Amino acid sequence: FTPMSRIAQDHGGTIDKYIGDEMMVFYGAPLEMEDHATQATLTALKMIDRLADLQKEWSEQGLPEIHIGIGINTDVVRVGNFGSDDKFDYTVIGDGVNLASRLQGTTKQYGVQLIVGEKTWKRLGNRIAGREIDRIQVQGKLEPTRIFNPVGVPPLDETEQQFLNHFNAGIAAFQDRKWHDALTLFQKTLAIDNDDVPSQLYIERCERFMATPP
Repeated sequence: FTPMSRIAQDHGGTIDKYIGDEMMVFYGAPLEMEDHATQATLTALKMIDRLADLQKEWSEQGLPEIHIGIGINTDVVRVGNFGSDDKFDYTVIGDGVNLASRLQGTTKQYGVQLIVGEKTWKRLGNRIAGREIDRIQVQGKLEPTRIFNPVGVPPLDETEQQFLNHFNAGIAAFQDRKWHDALTLFQKTLAIDNDDVPSQLYIERCERFMATPP
């Protein structure tokens, strides 16, 4: 928690609480912050980099690895002192907070360390490189939620950029129901990163839809 908390604070994050092995951080309060979505995402990317260094240290000490999943959502929420007359906390509450938690939970399903919601992604612009992962049905929501996986600050190295280009083109082809084109593109991403779970998922979907169109 110490190295991760320091990264969050360096980017203007307010540490809300620690819940078991989880930490909750919010941005834009108590001081307003115009680029809160960017700062939150940069925090997450630096946490992932720091974790890689820590894993090397733990491995040398014979300790088990720890893996993390991070969910980020941008929304209008309520912030202030909430609780009872006897005990209260300065915290944030609202639908947007719940969605951030659910996005964090989906990182395991998609095998990635970071997932952000559509509102966050739109605020990032071209400052952060990444990819759209999927559209999911979140409990309590009627409309599907688009989710994204930021991977780094441009410019990326040639291999990383090539991977993203193939994947993003594959998503576009998949959404146009061009199953064969999408399959070819996702096979290219998997050739670059054989462990990429989203690529594996889309290859399975393409093959299924080519056999039995939806």
